[in-house]
Formats: sequence, C-alpha cells, structure tokens
Amino acid sequence: MFVSRLFQWYRRDFGGRRGVADFLIHYLPEDERTEWLTERARPRFRYLPYHWSLNNVT
Repeated sequence: MFVSRLFQWYRRDFGGRRGVADFLIHYLPEDERTEWLTERARPRFRYLPYHWSLNNVT
C-alpha cells in the first residue's frame, strides 16, 4: 500500500507499523484496502515522496 512518507517519519508516534495500519483502517473506505490491512499481522507500506511545496503559503 502506498502512503505518505510522513507515516514513515512519524511511525513511532503512531505506535509502529501496526499503529499506522490501525490509523489508516479508521479512515479508509470499507473495501479491499481495509480488509488487507486488517488481515495482515505486519502490513508493508511503500512511501510516496513528500511534496514540500505543500508547505508554501502564498
């Protein structure tokens, strides 16, 4: 599953990989992604590059 790199940087704040999965389960629609996260003991994530331009306020 592809997620923001913020989840990698702050993984410990979420309680580790399982904590990130639990957080995402709460906000994902009921579909295969939620089922996939729920069933896996150690879900694997692929991290997308963070777009620093989102921080620019003009």
